[in-house]
Amino acid sequence: MKRWYLVRVRSGAEKRIAKIIQEEAAARNLTDKIETIFIPHRIVTVFTDKGKSQTSKKLFPGYVALYMELDDKVREMLNSIRGILYTRGRGREPYPLSDEEAKRLLEFKKAEEERVVEVPFQKGDTLRIVDGPFVDFTGVVEEVYPEKGRVKLLVTILGRQTPVELSFHQVEPL
Repeated sequence: MKRWYLVRVRSGAEKRIAKIIQEEAAARNLTDKIETIFIPHRIVTVFTDKGKSQTSKKLFPGYVALYMELDDKVREMLNSIRGILYTRGRGREPYPLSDEEAKRLLEFKKAEEERVVEVPFQKGDTLRIVDGPFVDFTGVVEEVYPEKGRVKLLVTILGRQTPVELSFHQVEPL
């Protein structure tokens, strides 16, 4: 019976170890036993001074999730791979995830394609404008549009509060 297992690997080597597991399974004709190799992660959009960039953020650094049927051959293969530190459970014996843990893991797998936007500021923050016609003006954040990468500030111009919409890279926190 196939179940989900977590295998502890060297942090930062998750992709390499997952590839080795896949290659070893193919070399030993165990691809029918190991169905899915998954590194739980999320695509995150980060806004910086230079614009926006997308990165992959691991949800469980140092772990590789495997959906497999555990038998002696698979156990022997996992124990022979360098870089696997230990498996979750007793000794070198993988411990199956509970149904609840497996359900949460599958939610991460489904959410793999969802994009998360990290915004360095929020409503009410005071920001300084660093680019555009209002350079060196300060304003208070009225609204944030993370999907557009823009922010609406209330800037005092000639004694009046004026809304100004700018890109994230045009402002910085005070």
